[in-house]
Amino acid sequence: METHISRATAYYPDASRLEGGFLDCIGRKLCTLQDHIAGKAPYCSLAFDEHLHLPYGTLITIPKLDIILNFSLILKAVDNGGAFAGKGFSRFDICVNGHQNSLLHYVNATYTIHVWRTES
Repeated sequence: METHISRATAYYPDASRLEGGFLDCIGRKLCTLQDHIAGKAPYCSLAFDEHLHLPYGTLITIPKLDIILNFSLILKAVDNGGAFAGKGFSRFDICVNGHQNSLLHYVNATYTIHVWRTES
């Protein structure tokens, strides 16, 4: 497990260039935080700097966010974004279900994250 301090921001499934579409980096449907909490998605999609070369589906835990939401989140690195290319672990995006939820204070915050890389 690796630990990093990272700034979370939000993105959401949308056809605009800024948001990047409805699919993750391998063409699977994005899973939003709200759908995951409601039991409609098996995990929440996260986007990281593509230069990190995180294996698709790398498990990420954010203990403080679990406490805030009173929910044991399953978060997976399944996407990347141009807004944080070259920023390493200092920045990542949480997939939410729309613009309104992209403004939530707990989605736009700095967290200690844990990256669980699997052995190859």
